[in-house]
Amino acid sequence: MYEVARPKEPRICHLCGEEYAPRTYNQKYCDKCRDTARKKRNLKYALKYYEEHREEVLEKNRIRKREQYVPRPEHDYRDCAVCGAPFVPYTITTSLYCSDMCRRIAENEHQRQRRARRRASA
Repeated sequence: MYEVARPKEPRICHLCGEEYAPRTYNQKYCDKCRDTARKKRNLKYALKYYEEHREEVLEKNRIRKREQYVPRPEHDYRDCAVCGAPFVPYTITTSLYCSDMCRRIAENEHQRQRRARRRASA
């Protein structure tokens, strides 16, 4: 195999100003600043693209939001599993209790039942 010729002289990082040993001839940044420089460069090009295609980007975002929107029934009440009080759930699928207090009561009852089953089987 052949060895790749590397630059011998140290260079100054364009971002932080520290001296570093470059691995290739076109390296401009030290290893610490490489990712930061890449992010800045990508952001610059993303902003340039956004400015040139602003209306297209905004329209795509509007379409995406319309597709993701799921209308929620206006009065989607559910009865609390502990106290039976009607409440509007935060999430459509997972809310079973009207408050944190009812949730804690249910958890404690569940733990009591689990302990009782363990004692009975032992």
